[in-house]
Amino acid sequence: MKKIFEYPRIFFGLIITLQTALLINSRALYFSDEIRYANAYSNVANFNKWLVLYLNGEPYPDKPPVYFWLVYIVQSVTQFEVPAAMFMTSALTGFIYLLAHYYFSMTVTQDKKISIISGLILLTNFYFIALMNYIRMDLLFAALTIFSFTFLYKYLTTDSKKYVYFGFLVASVAVLTKGPIGVVFPLLFFLVGVVFFKAYKKLFSIHFLLGFLTTLVPIIGWLLAIVALEGYDYMMYLINTQVVKRAVKTWHHAEPFYYYTYALTLAWLPWVLIFFTSGKSIKSKCTQFYRSSDGAKYVIFAIVSGFLFLSALSGKIAIYALPIYSPIAILIAYVYINSDNRKIFWRAVSIFFIVLSGVLFFVNKIPSMPGYADNSALCGGVALASGLAIWFLSDKDNMKAVVGFALIMTLFFNVLGLTLIPSLDIVLSPKKQGTIMKQYIADGYKPVAYKVYSALYTYYAGSVVYETKKLDEVKEIMNSDEKVVLGLAEKYWKRWENKPSHLKIIDKQWIAGRDYLLVINK
Repeated sequence: MKKIFEYPRIFFGLIITLQTALLINSRALYFSDEIRYANAYSNVANFNKWLVLYLNGEPYPDKPPVYFWLVYIVQSVTQFEVPAAMFMTSALTGFIYLLAHYYFSMTVTQDKKISIISGLILLTNFYFIALMNYIRMDLLFAALTIFSFTFLYKYLTTDSKKYVYFGFLVASVAVLTKGPIGVVFPLLFFLVGVVFFKAYKKLFSIHFLLGFLTTLVPIIGWLLAIVALEGYDYMMYLINTQVVKRAVKTWHHAEPFYYYTYALTLAWLPWVLIFFTSGKSIKSKCTQFYRSSDGAKYVIFAIVSGFLFLSALSGKIAIYALPIYSPIAILIAYVYINSDNRKIFWRAVSIFFIVLSGVLFFVNKIPSMPGYADNSALCGGVALASGLAIWFLSDKDNMKAVVGFALIMTLFFNVLGLTLIPSLDIVLSPKKQGTIMKQYIADGYKPVAYKVYSALYTYYAGSVVYETKKLDEVKEIMNSDEKVVLGLAEKYWKRWENKPSHLKIIDKQWIAGRDYLLVINK
């Protein structure tokens, strides 16, 4: 344990390596984000689309480019092919997140034990481990955001002016990683801190204004590059669809205001159980933490204001809350260390794993599951063994118990990721149909898709796929002299009246809740 205290960052890196190294390239890319990001990155690497991303041959306004630049650096250094380089990047961004978290925690708590345990809490969170093995830019985005609001806290509480510039500069990189929320979080937390700490001089300082202007320089530079490459209308379309509508009236992931109440409860399994097993003392423990220091107050400000801000947005996904995972982990660590009911907590976690083992044993019997989960009995057995091992952690001191739990979670996740998860490719990835489409393209067929999520087939087909939402156009194409391979949802096939009689279904695949067909005309 002494070595962990001496080299916490190295220990975090070791755990992350154990949780990700064997799982790189162990499965196919999933619908819908991974296949799209892989195609977008391929256009960056192969067609020099460095500033404006392209998806399926068209400009892709959903995401800024910084994450894809990092993938390029990782690929250049490791010489990994895609998607291995992208999985490697996910692991790397997980490590960057832990570095940001540790820096934030040490800054606000000045307590090494809380900082290490809170880091291990993140590394024993199912959702967080899964994200380190999933291709998205959110871990990088959240890490940059955490660095940013840590710098702004240091500006708020010290006499050093440099931190306001660091904070806003890093925030601008976060914006260019995922979007404007990258500057909203740090600014929101800072403003709340200004009010509660009555540090108004910090807000009205010339350095704060200049720091904020620092944020705008890279962002405006990128927007000007968009205008130069794609035109002013495209830039306005990007701002309208990706900023205004997502915040006010989203067409995607619209959820009720209370969404994060249950989403974060589930996403924080099994550590959320600490709040339920602490009994009546939980309120006093949280109050005690809040009163312990200004840094602790800032942690609570971040959790509460971040939660309320996210709840006010129209679009909601659990992953949007990643920037406040760090302060949540710090609060959980404090409650855990000071809990009088740690034994009850660990036994609750043990029971959770035993219940999970039952789910895994019978996962293929669940009505909504298509029954493709291989090795479910093996994973169920490992979950059961994990539950029994966790039961005995309740007799260990708080640090040894968390380290032991981290090792148990690492083993369990590797077994799950190497045995059961790859068998779900057939229901979570379009690889099968994309590969079939690629074979037909090689034989001279034109790839067409009707009313599919854009770029559903593109990455695995290895070609731009012509996409349309007009059934009359599909009918005309399929009746032409050209050889065509068509992808569409089965429900649209069934609704298609008077379809050409010569069409032939060559494949059917259930992908993420919907049946898709491949159809040829010759």
